[in-house]
Amino acid sequence: MTVCWACVVYLIAIVVVGQGCKFQNRKMSEDTGMGEKKVERKKVIIIGGGASGIATAERLDRGGETDFLILEASNRVGGRVRSEKVGKGEERVEFGAQWIHGEEGNVVYELAKKWGMLETAFNEEEEEEEDDEEAVYLSEGGERIASDLIKRFETVFSRIQENLEVLHPDEMKNYNSKGDFFTKSLQQELQKEELNGVESEALQYLQWYGRLQASIDGAPSWWDAAIYGDQVYKECPGDQETTLSKDTNYQALIEKLGSGVRDRIILGEKVISVTQITNTTVEVETQSTVYQCEHVVVTVSLGVLKEKRIEFKPTLPQAKISAIENMGFGVVTKVFLEYETDIRTLVPDLTDDGIYFLRKQEGQEPTKPWKNLASSPWQNGIFCLWPDHINPRLVSVWLQGSGALRVESLPQASLLPSISSFLSEYLTPSHPLSNPISATTTTWGTEPTTLGSYSYISRTTPPTAPDSLASPVGRILFAGEATHSTHFSTVHGAIESGRREADRILDLLANYSGK
Repeated sequence: MTVCWACVVYLIAIVVVGQGCKFQNRKMSEDTGMGEKKVERKKVIIIGGGASGIATAERLDRGGETDFLILEASNRVGGRVRSEKVGKGEERVEFGAQWIHGEEGNVVYELAKKWGMLETAFNEEEEEEEDDEEAVYLSEGGERIASDLIKRFETVFSRIQENLEVLHPDEMKNYNSKGDFFTKSLQQELQKEELNGVESEALQYLQWYGRLQASIDGAPSWWDAAIYGDQVYKECPGDQETTLSKDTNYQALIEKLGSGVRDRIILGEKVISVTQITNTTVEVETQSTVYQCEHVVVTVSLGVLKEKRIEFKPTLPQAKISAIENMGFGVVTKVFLEYETDIRTLVPDLTDDGIYFLRKQEGQEPTKPWKNLASSPWQNGIFCLWPDHINPRLVSVWLQGSGALRVESLPQASLLPSISSFLSEYLTPSHPLSNPISATTTTWGTEPTTLGSYSYISRTTPPTAPDSLASPVGRILFAGEATHSTHFSTVHGAIESGRREADRILDLLANYSGK
């Protein structure tokens, strides 16, 4: 039977199905003429066992709907939340999501607080010491930028950011990206007495700040990020870099959220296609099984949708395809550098804010901003050296875009000396941090189940794109961080989107049954 989306009626039909057997030991329940593939029937199938998929299942379960399965292509739950050991350490560090962004109205913060997973609150004396800590800003040759100058730059750039967040739509037409806005705004600031005589340093700081913002947004560079992106995204009030306590991790939080539904998760089950068979039936096909259900919740990453790793039949509506194509989805790669001993022993005065790298040449050539082109050396994307919160023998550097993708494919035999050479240029060859013993990279950009790190509003992204991504297509529903209208790119956005789709299903079932 051929079904067009225009004629799909979004009604609920109650299909009586048997309970079947445990999914760990399934038998073919029906001969469909499709060779070895077996058929199973469930009311709801959830594709993807990341934060949004787990949240969908947990909400359904709590709402009384237990007839569902989560199909996860990899061998673990968590999605882009992943906590792993690195090198000789036993600690599990964050390969993916690292911070809780905000406190008020943030579901991740609420869960972590409820479960006692937050970092212990500082006393007043410790908090004052934490506030006094400063990052070290260096240019080549170990030349340190004075802290009072950095504070002046921070004041100026905070003012530019505030202006961006209240920029009128008519004024936005004068800028083609976030990078364009900051660059032009700084040129105006340089005419003021506040930055008199420090133009070169201010321009170096501008390019460093662009790299930082690209990593925050998930964009290749801030020249790829829309001018209005920060007006679409909404922060939860509170600390934007809240950390979990050192005796736990993000992976544990997601696993705890899904502890009540773990018996309905199938690992290693890669979905090939999703087909709307009738107005009330959807088939989800994997390499071994055809799952027939009333509703499907697709929670895979935007990268998987962009690369069309799942075939939708009929083809998705053009509005959905356009949203998938135009929403940005970038690559941010962490490189964990390991040392023989605690880095605080090697560098006692190193703060939690670490070291930031500025480039003298970028203060001399203001007309050649860093845009992270494919032809640029990947080392040009390095902007930070951050001590790891969990493993005291690790620091990390972060990269974005094409440079990040290249680093993911480099063997350690070439990556480690390249990193050491870069660090030596800034810290001197004899500096203890210039000679790590190992380098471990994350692989979000090349991992088949993710194909990227997190979403962002690109220059071609309509402000309504997240809502378009979230729009149901018949019985096929969509969740995931990219589908959240204001909290895209975050774990709390992913969890909220999963709960949103679970509530949609529960409401429809309740309405149909007349409750």
